[in-house]
Amino acid sequence: MKKNPAFLVPILLIACLLIPNTAGQDQLQAPSWELGWETDMGGTYDLMMNEEGDIADVVEFYIENQRMTEINVDITVDWDESENIPIKLDYDESVVVAASDKIILAITISDDSGYSYQRSPSDAMTLKITASEAAFEQSVSEQEIEGEFTVPSVFDMTIESKSKGEQLYAGSSIEYDLIVSNDGNSQDVIKEPTFSVKSCPYLEVQGLATLEDMAIENKSSKDFTIRLVASDTHPERSCEVTISVKSAGNNDITSTIFSVPVSSNSDNTAEQDTNPNVSVEEDDKASVTESDSLPGFLLIETLIIIAFASLICQNKIVKK
Repeated sequence: MKKNPAFLVPILLIACLLIPNTAGQDQLQAPSWELGWETDMGGTYDLMMNEEGDIADVVEFYIENQRMTEINVDITVDWDESENIPIKLDYDESVVVAASDKIILAITISDDSGYSYQRSPSDAMTLKITASEAAFEQSVSEQEIEGEFTVPSVFDMTIESKSKGEQLYAGSSIEYDLIVSNDGNSQDVIKEPTFSVKSCPYLEVQGLATLEDMAIENKSSKDFTIRLVASDTHPERSCEVTISVKSAGNNDITSTIFSVPVSSNSDNTAEQDTNPNVSVEEDDKASVTESDSLPGFLLIETLIIIAFASLICQNKIVKK
């Protein structure tokens, strides 16, 4: 017996009604509000600093409400809990977003503790924003976004001077120590070491060329030795010496100033020739002996001259 296929039509219709409408379900389950970054967070965000060298920046995020009714959203912003990051975060902790509206919110990021000098600029920090939709004092939905932040490179080069306790005389030289320190958070390089001398045009500084292009790692220092040379004709006076270097990182110039007394060359000679075993009385006796012998020499010379003159006179008389 051949069956009529017409009876299958009602069965197919019933089957279609029983199949779940997944497209409709997906549409119902689609987010009705959205949390996202307004600030461009492609890659890693470098925090800005103010003129005082403190972190001072603002980043923005948005909440977009796609519903036909307003929503209440609680907000939490935190750094990664695995790190103790002292950078402060200031933001609105609760907002109301009107129906079919989008609001932009700001996070003020600040720090005046010098943390940027302590942290490496290559060490990223994770910031997480959590937004929770609140209804009847309960969270009904939640969204999160994260961003990677870094502190900027900070350069802080300083120079100090230290005397070796040597006395500088005219016509001689002494050594002086220099200490260049890098208190920033990145490697720095010494550029353009120079010197100037006040009130002493005959004083020269040698050895500064060894500082040029020397790299100094962060949180470290290097020692250098220079030589101060005074000319033979240098007068006795105190000289003011200034040594300056430039940071390759930020082009800032730092200096150290110190005074160097220069003694005359005669003082040095007198100090070297002094014999502590010879008394002043013995020196006086030697002077007296030398003075007493002078009249004896004069008397002998006088007698010789008189005898020679007499001889000449006698020769003249004989010739006549």
